[in-house]
Amino acid sequence: ISVDNVAGVLYLLPDEQFQLRILHRQLRDDGYGYGRYYYEEYVTDECEYKSSAPDVAYVLGDGLVVAVGPGTAVISVKFDLVLQKADQTRLTVVVE
Repeated sequence: ISVDNVAGVLYLLPDEQFQLRILHRQLRDDGYGYGRYYYEEYVTDECEYKSSAPDVAYVLGDGLVVAVGPGTAVISVKFDLVLQKADQTRLTVVVE
């Protein structure tokens, strides 16, 4: 998975909000012997979010980041795949 609409660090001001878009990309076999292809889908609402510093920034269940106060927080994003191991990523949020 990856955060589709943030490149690098997310900078916010206190009380500012930002909606994450989480993209799940998977390499699949076409099943007919013609090759492989990438399957992509947005899974923002299906992910679990955790902030290392909720007093700086926290995330609601739908991926909305809410800046609280100055500092740095690392947002962990986890997507559980059926019959596969979970996929995860992280995003650094700096509240100025």
